[in-house]
Amino acid sequence: MEIKAIPDIRKTTIIEAVNTGTLAIFTGAGVSRLMGCMGWQDLSYKLLDSAFVLKDKAGSSLLDWRVIDDLKARGEHRKSITICDSIFTSNGHHDEFMKVFSDALTSKPSHCLLQPSENIYHELNRLHGCHITTNADPIFQSSVSFKEVITGKDIQDGIIRDELDPLTLYPLHGLMAKPDSLVFTLPDYLRFYRDKKIQDFLNMVFSKYTVLFVGYGLSELELLQYILPERGGLPKRFCLQGYRRGEEKIADAEQMFYDVMGITLVPFELDVNGYAQLFTVIREWADNVTVGSKYIPSTYKIIDEFLKSI
Repeated sequence: MEIKAIPDIRKTTIIEAVNTGTLAIFTGAGVSRLMGCMGWQDLSYKLLDSAFVLKDKAGSSLLDWRVIDDLKARGEHRKSITICDSIFTSNGHHDEFMKVFSDALTSKPSHCLLQPSENIYHELNRLHGCHITTNADPIFQSSVSFKEVITGKDIQDGIIRDELDPLTLYPLHGLMAKPDSLVFTLPDYLRFYRDKKIQDFLNMVFSKYTVLFVGYGLSELELLQYILPERGGLPKRFCLQGYRRGEEKIADAEQMFYDVMGITLVPFELDVNGYAQLFTVIREWADNVTVGSKYIPSTYKIIDEFLKSI
């Protein structure tokens, strides 16, 4: 598998999907990380450190140092976050848990991997797809003018459509501003993805739309492998993933895992810019979409009509 700084968008069916209004872009934690939010590792470490400082009802640390050190070494961040949620709540520290969680979802310039003038959400919006995200931070919503926001909880409550709206943001795992909509612990994930309405929504998306995953790792996509419908016809699911030069065989091996979910891996090179290269890839792809798509004029018309209405 060839690893290039800018993968060729023409080797995917993304431009064709833009032409037919059937591109759905899933945005994961890697995108928010570029914009200055904490990654899952940073969040889990901060919660574990807080668990050592905070005391239980007997006056002891919520977790002792050896347990914390072991959990950090294992690198199972979702497990650590779930453990912290349980032990914080059972000892009357739920507010402290939410404080740490909220801080993790707050963009900080010192943590941002992009230049101040660079906003990857602006570039993602230029791909002219429909936007689904599993991020709970407010950055996407504040970067792009959406006419509506429909969370996963809204879908569970019965707000479900036969098709996606390009002017609607779908934050599946909720928003920090709506704590009751959040999905972030393992039990939350299991309940959420077993919900019939969520499965129906995702089946609609994966059956009708060409899907592009941006900012996702293998561990995050594992959750979807049990609910993805079989892929038929042309490749309709793509995942941008960063690799170093010389890691072609690793990419080939990981494609075997993605094959289980019917996803085509689209590798890009990390050597010069690291994960910030993702911004450049999306910007270049957006330029190609603007030049090569027949769908853009009708999209502009929709956006113009929306802007006139506000």
